[in-house]
Order: sequence, then C-alpha cells, then structure tokens
Amino acid sequence: MADALHANTAVVAPGHVQMKGIEASADPISIARQVGQLRPRDTRIRQFADGRFELQARLNPWVSVLTGEVLDHLASSSAKPKDGARYPGRPDVVWRDEIPEEDHAGAYAAFMQCLAEIDGDKSLKPVEKQQAKSEMLLAFHGGLQSLPAAAILKFGTDLMHAIAEHEATDSLDAAFEENRVVYRTWHEPKRIAESTQLGASKEGGEELVGADALNVALSPERFRAHKEKTKEADSGLVPIGAAPSSLLYGDLEGNLKNTVFLRDRGTAAALLPENLNASFSLFNETAKSVFRSKQPEDELDADEQNLQKHAKAMRALVTRPVFFDKGDIQSSVGAYTHKDKGDDLHVRKTHAALGTDHNPLRETLEQKLNDPLRRNAIFYQTFSEHSRANVHGGAWNEMVVKYRGTGKTSALDDNVAQWVPGIPTNDTIAPQLLDSGKFSAEYAQATKAEADTALDGQAFDPVVEQPEAPVGKRRGKKKKGGQ
Repeated sequence: MADALHANTAVVAPGHVQMKGIEASADPISIARQVGQLRPRDTRIRQFADGRFELQARLNPWVSVLTGEVLDHLASSSAKPKDGARYPGRPDVVWRDEIPEEDHAGAYAAFMQCLAEIDGDKSLKPVEKQQAKSEMLLAFHGGLQSLPAAAILKFGTDLMHAIAEHEATDSLDAAFEENRVVYRTWHEPKRIAESTQLGASKEGGEELVGADALNVALSPERFRAHKEKTKEADSGLVPIGAAPSSLLYGDLEGNLKNTVFLRDRGTAAALLPENLNASFSLFNETAKSVFRSKQPEDELDADEQNLQKHAKAMRALVTRPVFFDKGDIQSSVGAYTHKDKGDDLHVRKTHAALGTDHNPLRETLEQKLNDPLRRNAIFYQTFSEHSRANVHGGAWNEMVVKYRGTGKTSALDDNVAQWVPGIPTNDTIAPQLLDSGKFSAEYAQATKAEADTALDGQAFDPVVEQPEAPVGKRRGKKKKGGQ
C-alpha cells in the first residue's frame, strides 16, 4: 500500500482508500494484507466495465462526539490524527482510533466532557475559552436537533439527575466562593414593572417584580399552575418576569466587598455551575426548536409529549441568568407580538443594546448567541475571569435572572422573610456587601405601580383530591380534640 501511494497508483479518498489497477501489485493477497494493516472498518472490491477494479478500505474516520456516527463527508488525510483530536472548525467532531458504537444516550455526558476539556486547556485565555464554549454549544445544538425526541429527552433526564445531585450538596457559602451567588433587592409585594416601549415593544406589558412573586416562582408546581392560569384571557394575572440582580465575586482579596445598588430587602441565590447552566440552555433551546417546527394540527407522539412535559418542568425548576455584563445593561420590560404566537402580547425582558427593531420572540439559539450579553449569562463564570465590575471604584454588575426552584434562594432581610413565608434565611452574605447609595426613594415612589393584591402562593398549590370517607351504618362519637 505504501508503494502504491508513493507511485500514485493508490489514493486516500474521503472515508476509504482507492487502489486502481491490477498493476499496483502482482499479488492481490499482498494488497489485502497491506490494506489490513490500516485496520479498516470494512473492505470491498468494485469491478469496472474496462476490466479494471478498485479495492476500497474504509478507515477509522472522524465521528460525531454527540452520536458516535461516522461522518463520511469529512475529508480524510494520509496522516493519522491523534486519538481524541478535534476536527478543525468542528468542535463536535473527533478522531477515534476505535470506532465507537452509535449511542444517543451519551449525548449529555459527551457535551459535559467537551466543556471540561475546554476548561482544562491551559493554552486558552478566558476570552478564548468563552468563545470555544459558545461554539461547542451551538455545534451540539445542531447535532441534538437531528436526534429523535426520545434521545433529546434522555439528554434532559440525565441533566435533571445531575442538577438534583448538585443541589443535594450545594450551599450558598460554597457557591459564593465559586462566584455563583446572585443578589437581588426586591420591591415590596404587589409591585409591577410596566413596558417602557424599549425597542419593538408595545405599551401594555407588565410583570410582577415584588417579593411576593417568590411565593410562586420558588415552587415549580406553583409556577406551572400560575403560568397556565395567566394564559387564560380572563385570568387578570400579571406574569412573573426575570429580575435585575448582581453576581457577587466571592474571591475578592483583602477588605474588598461587593457593591450592590441597594443593600436592603435582599435575597441571595446560587446559580448552577456554568457547564450545568450551558447544558440547560442546550436542552431547553433544542426542545423548543422541536415544537416550533410543528404545525398547529400536528399530533405529538408519546416521546414528543414526554419531551414537552419534561422541558416545561425543567423551565419551572431551574434558576438561571438571561443577560449579564460587568456594568449596568439598562434592562427593562417589553411586550411583543409574533405572527406564530397569535395576537396576544408576550412580556419579555430586554436591554438597551439590542436596538429598536429587536423582537425576542421565537429566536433560535444561534440568534440568541449573537447577543454577547446572552453568551455572558450562559458562561458567566468564564466571563467573570476576564471582565468584571470595578469593585475598587464601587461599581456593580447587572445580571437579569429568572428565579426558580433551584439555588437555595434565601432572605437576607427580615422584610423578605415576612413577605415570603417559609423562605430560608442567611446571615453570612449581607455583611460582605456595600450599599452604593444610588437608590432614590422619591423616584421609586413616583414610578410606583401595583397589582390589586399580593400574590398568594397557596392559591396555586396543586389540588389533591381527597378520597371520600367510607360511610358505615353506625358512626362512633368523635373524641375530644379529634379531627
């Protein structure tokens, strides 16, 4: 084979070796043996009309990290890559000396492994690392979209188990040391933020921003019940939105402290570690893309129904950042319409840098990643390695966060503890914060808008039907103090 290649009577083509003509060797057995040294996946001989033949050997090719599928369309090379080398420009493709069996069930583990490898690459600067992770996320999204609903669901259930394991051992103190704690000052109950017509939004958008929103948001079951209720035309309910917050740096040295806009009525919550957060984004956006491709009249099969249910459950569970930058991003409420979502207004958070013609509805993951503030939010820990608020100058960052069930959200203030019954309290974070002195009580009062009543979490508790008590012929006397 080596002689044939040297003499240009054999060529390496995408996925196989071609050796043309019997004159390449006088001994076909010798040819076969030399081909065998390349450890091909399979071989075949093709006969041509002119009496010539072509011996083809399929070499160990590039394979998809996501599925293990052989990618025949990628160009081969006579130089064998190192086992585990990634294909240039395709971080989701790797060379393997041994062909892996196709296994969709390993997609979650493969994605986390790829992110871990980027983290472990000491040659990458933090900015380069964030870019590499963003490219990896988008590449895996393309692969995951091509899988059946059952495989996407498997990714989601693996992720759910990983999040549960993390939450079981996580704490606010540990998260603070890892730069994963977000701080939020809450308005008093009943407060509403109104649309300011930023960008393409319309008047009429409202969302709850008072601490009473936590009475629903911190419970996945309550949140789902509230969200479904808000879809009813006559519900009169205001949706629960994302909340401007600040990511706290737990690795400050000396006497440095984190400055926050207002050190009052605060909560602290732990975000998922960056790679888990990226996995949630990957699963969530992939699941959304599956159902956006459906027509209203399309029926969902059993796997698709289970995927849809699981995706909704995870969106109600995971506390996650939406936008992030090292300074004030001027986030605000917007109300939007989209032809694929009917005539109703849909409330979303937006920020000033998105421009006046931006509509966030029905965005693909690729469109979202075009916004650097979204990329910063997904990979917030890596971003904090290269870009930070100037804590020496008393500056703070802004991170828009969707508060949900994960994160051990805790009250740092007695008022919040009263407004949100049952919320845990924390007394170690608040002493490490400085007030900016920028809060204006007069402005807050002048722009105040309120709902009619505070949000009662118990009103959205799942209804559990109690079995009827059996009726006997005789009823005994109720004991004193009995139920």
